[in-house]
Amino acid sequence: MADSKRVSIASRSERSWAGFTLVEFLVTIGIIMVLITMLVPAINRARQAARATECKNNLRQIALALHGYSDAHETLPPGYVDSPGAVQSSIESGWGWFAMLLPHLDQQPLYEKIDFHDGLRKTLGESEQSDRLTNNLSNQSAVATELPCVRCSSDFSPTLIARIEPGVGVTNYATTSYAAMTGPEWMELPCHIPAISNEEGEDDSEMRGCELPGGAFFLNSRTRFIDLTDGISTTLLIGEVSGRLDHVEDAPVLQSGLSQGGSHWARVSDPVLQQHVLTSTHERINRPSTGTYSPGLSSGHPGGVHCVFADGSVRFLSEEIDSNPVAPFGVLQHLSTIDGQETIPRF
Repeated sequence: MADSKRVSIASRSERSWAGFTLVEFLVTIGIIMVLITMLVPAINRARQAARATECKNNLRQIALALHGYSDAHETLPPGYVDSPGAVQSSIESGWGWFAMLLPHLDQQPLYEKIDFHDGLRKTLGESEQSDRLTNNLSNQSAVATELPCVRCSSDFSPTLIARIEPGVGVTNYATTSYAAMTGPEWMELPCHIPAISNEEGEDDSEMRGCELPGGAFFLNSRTRFIDLTDGISTTLLIGEVSGRLDHVEDAPVLQSGLSQGGSHWARVSDPVLQQHVLTSTHERINRPSTGTYSPGLSSGHPGGVHCVFADGSVRFLSEEIDSNPVAPFGVLQHLSTIDGQETIPRF
C-alpha cells in the first residue's frame, strides 16, 4: 500500500515538471528576441558587404574595359556621339560610352548587333537623302538588353525605363548604376561646333560654341590618358548613379505611365539629355533626387559611392568629402577635372 502511494506521488511530481511555466516561456521568448536583435544587423551588414563587393567587381571590369579601349583606339570612348547642334531626337546615333566598351566586356555579339550609324530609326533606300524612315528593330532590342555588369545590387531603381521616342513610339531602355564623369559642370546644350556642319539647314548663327565641362567625358569627346595632366590617381572617370528610395524628395511625375528620366547604359534618347549616360560633381554625393534620376553621384551603399579613377583603381568616396559647386570648388569637384592643376589633399 505504501509502495503504491510512493508511485502515485512520483507520477504527480513527474507530471508537474512536464511543461514550461508561463514565466519560463516568457523568459525563453525574451532570450530568442535578444538573439534575433543581435543577429539581424550582422546579417544586414554581411548582405551589404556582399553587394559592395559585387559593385566594386563591376567597376573593376569597366576600368579594365576603359584601358582596353584606350589601348585599341588611343583615346577614351566619347561620352556620347551626336550632332552638337541638334535640339531634338534625330536619326543620328546618340550612342554612349558604355555601348562602345561592349567588345572589351565580353559582349561582342551585342556590339555587332548595334548599327552605330543610326539611332532607333533608319533610312530606307540607298540614297542618304532619303526621308523615308523605319524603326531599327535591332537597335531597339539592343537598348533594352539588361547586362550583368551595369547594375549594382544596391540600386533599387527600375531595371527598364519606358520612353516615348519621336517617330518610334514607346521604347524600353535598360538602366545602369554607373555613369561617366563630365566634370564639375554640365556642358550647356545645345551648342555649336563649327567643324560639324548643320545638315538640317537650320539657322545656327545664334548658337554659341561648346564650352568644355572640364572632365574626361562629354558630347563627342576624345580624351586621351595623356590629357589627364592632373594625374591618373586623382582623376575620376566613372561613378555610381544608383537610385535610392530614401533619397527622393518629391515623387517623380509620370506621363501616361512612362518614366521621363533615368540613366541608360546604351545611349541618350535626346541630344541634350546628357544625364542619361553622364554625371557631374556639381551636386554633393548622395544629394536627394527630385526626379527619376540622380543629379550626381549617388548609391545605395551607406555613407558614399564607389568610383573608378583613371589609374584603374576603384575607391569609395565618402558623402562627407569636401564639396563646393562653385569656384574655387571643393575636393570632389577637383577630382572630376582632368587638367585643373589643383593641389588635392588626402581624401
